[in-house]
Amino acid sequence: MDIHKNSASQTALEKELELCTLAIGLYYSNNYDEAAAMLETSSGLGLYIPVTQATLAVMAAMLQFEPAAMDMAICRLHEALEAISRFRRKTGKDIRSEVELHAELCYAECLLLRACMSFLQDENLMNFIKGGIKLRNSFQSYKECEQLLRTVSMHGQTQTQFLGGLHLGIGMFNLMLSMLPTRVLRLLEFIGFSGDKATGLARLAEGAQGGSLRSPLCALALLAFHCYICIVLGTGNSDLGAAEELLAPFLQRFPQGAVFVFFAGRIEILKGNVSQAMLRFQEGVTCQATCPGFQHMSFWELMWCHAYQQQWLPAFHFANLLNEQSRWSKVYFT
Repeated sequence: MDIHKNSASQTALEKELELCTLAIGLYYSNNYDEAAAMLETSSGLGLYIPVTQATLAVMAAMLQFEPAAMDMAICRLHEALEAISRFRRKTGKDIRSEVELHAELCYAECLLLRACMSFLQDENLMNFIKGGIKLRNSFQSYKECEQLLRTVSMHGQTQTQFLGGLHLGIGMFNLMLSMLPTRVLRLLEFIGFSGDKATGLARLAEGAQGGSLRSPLCALALLAFHCYICIVLGTGNSDLGAAEELLAPFLQRFPQGAVFVFFAGRIEILKGNVSQAMLRFQEGVTCQATCPGFQHMSFWELMWCHAYQQQWLPAFHFANLLNEQSRWSKVYFT
């Protein structure tokens, strides 16, 4: 009986992964409403559909910075965690199926997203502590998933998807922790964290090339590192050649994808090609209109492009648009 049940669960998991892959493709092609509708009409007792809905809701909250969007993201995360609990192994029992293993991975991912929302929603001390606890639990869950991978036989798309999620989680933690000051990192290592930059970059690069649901997120994490984080921290370790090589297949797959067009413009700025960068950012503004957050990212860069060229009136225009439309930093825009 258990064999038939596991086989049915396995088949349902594979079908659900196919549907989520289609929805993610729509999302990165700027068809946000269509992607959301596809997931909504198929939602029910599945595992990956609520997790994908939660992930997209968190991305929307980060882009919009609106209280309603943040509340929606937290609601979606609660729904995802409830769905995951139906598939996770029972307390005290070993993981014996691919579905249970994927449930552990999704649990780790949702804890990571929930921690991000804790930091984003309110900057008080209590939320910081709660977010830190969730981060630690997520980190431990990812480490456990890596160990459990050796005990459960996996194959095909389910293995590809699992490895993609593992690369994203392990890679993100290693990269984020490696950028902390040495004293802080030593303190975190005392309570179970560890971080190595080379490992983080390698795992994210492998995840970006793996063709999984999380491949675009792995790529975006690396692009953010090379195009922003290295610049802001002044480490001098930005690799624009690697960023261009990483971006190329996603631009080919999503030629009008706003977020990938945006990073194409960012790379041009860092290469000193301001005019070419402006064309890319304008393209990012015009290729979609239903997600203002992506447009605001381009407005921000266009403001600086005009300022670099001492074109103060158009620079003011984009700063004013941000001041009127975006909640990221009203003080800064003003």
